[in-house]
Amino acid sequence: MAGDSSGNAELNVSVTAPLDRTGGHFNKTLPKTPTARMVVSAPGGKLLLDRVLSPGERLPLPVGGSLVLNGVGYYARLQVVDDWSTSIPYARLIVAVVGLTVATLVRQQIVLATVTDGPDGVRLAVKVRLWHNAPSSRDEIEDELSKALGVAEKGRTS
Repeated sequence: MAGDSSGNAELNVSVTAPLDRTGGHFNKTLPKTPTARMVVSAPGGKLLLDRVLSPGERLPLPVGGSLVLNGVGYYARLQVVDDWSTSIPYARLIVAVVGLTVATLVRQQIVLATVTDGPDGVRLAVKVRLWHNAPSSRDEIEDELSKALGVAEKGRTS
């Protein structure tokens, strides 16, 4: 829309790019001879100009001034494709979802134990890392260590 000095609309301008047709369907490429159809009308809807311009042509406007067509080019659009490359991101997404599910729902614990021989005698050094999704009590850890060490009685670990 073009306006006067006080902001009132003087003209409505519509610009479209006519596409080439093949077999009754529009081609999805730039036309062989790129042009633009410019329709100029008054605010009330009265048609003032309807012309097809080639790049570099000038269209004088009834209220003064002119429009120049600099060129006709491509625009960007998103299109869903159906080829082999779309399966790669989907496979990665599935692996990521499975990994996140395992990390969230599966009980995760690390228990590292070693026997050290020192001046105070033989000692068992244990490092325990528990995740928040499945906490363990001290009794559970002692029971598992007793089973692993082959101690039949509880209370022999310190």
